[in-house]
Amino acid sequence: MAIFRELLATLKDHHGPNTQFQVIYEVLEMNDFNSLFKRMSGIIPDPPSYLLEMDNVYVLASVTNFYKQCVPSNSMHFMLSMTSVHWLSRTPTTFKDSIYKDAKSSTGETAALNKQAELDWDTFLLKRSRELKRGGLLVVDTCAEFEDRNAGDRYLLESFIGLLTEIWKEYSGTGKITKEEFVNTNLSFCLHNMEQMTRPFDNKTSTVSRSGLTLLSAEAVVNPDVFYNNWREKKEKEGIDDREEFARMYVSAHRNWSNSTFMNGLSASRSLEEKEQIVDGLYDDVKKRISRMNPEIFKDDLKFKYIVVRKE
Repeated sequence: MAIFRELLATLKDHHGPNTQFQVIYEVLEMNDFNSLFKRMSGIIPDPPSYLLEMDNVYVLASVTNFYKQCVPSNSMHFMLSMTSVHWLSRTPTTFKDSIYKDAKSSTGETAALNKQAELDWDTFLLKRSRELKRGGLLVVDTCAEFEDRNAGDRYLLESFIGLLTEIWKEYSGTGKITKEEFVNTNLSFCLHNMEQMTRPFDNKTSTVSRSGLTLLSAEAVVNPDVFYNNWREKKEKEGIDDREEFARMYVSAHRNWSNSTFMNGLSASRSLEEKEQIVDGLYDDVKKRISRMNPEIFKDDLKFKYIVVRKE
């Protein structure tokens, strides 16, 4: 809400208050549009809706995944993709010993993941190229790998994903889930490095470059772990070492994007209730483990890539 309020206010100052603006939200069909609509109308009041504060602003929704064309060709002046393009169109490989690539992943597993990520990034850009008007801008922020950190690559949420893998593997060993279910649980995303993100623009004969897209800027930013900072501030100012709150906030924030991976990994022969019990237990166990850890050691900073592209 805050981002679009500021963006629209700036545009209205430049183009005049009577200029009409159309905002289109694109989300997968299984996602919760109802909450979005309730927020836009003010039924859910926080954060405040920019739609209630501005005239000549119209909000629509596109129920189409972004590996397809979502809006008419040559129709968009500005497009913003936030923390999403690391999700792939399909799961390209099965990591036998983890839910995402790690130091033990085979060369073949890693190569398959990177190849799918390359194909999907090209597809995403080509679809947006069709939708943008000439002069239109595309801004993408996406989760990214740490490169050459501590003499090796370290990816977003490494500690958290590692802990999820560890406990899920324990579930397999004790029979709570089957070995097949463990193998079938894979995070269908790829965290890009800068070379992967900029490659389609560096090659002037690529389909992306020939479609008219030009890279204006590419920036890497490290965002410090907000949950760690909250824990440390409370400890320093109030003298309270609240590791349980650190664990609760951490798991609550990251369950929303990881929960479906574990539900989908479980066998179709299980009932929905049984699946939910297993996955609830997983996150309860993760929360307990984190609460017993030192946040100084467990914390994960986040790294993002910010890409700005123009349609020529």
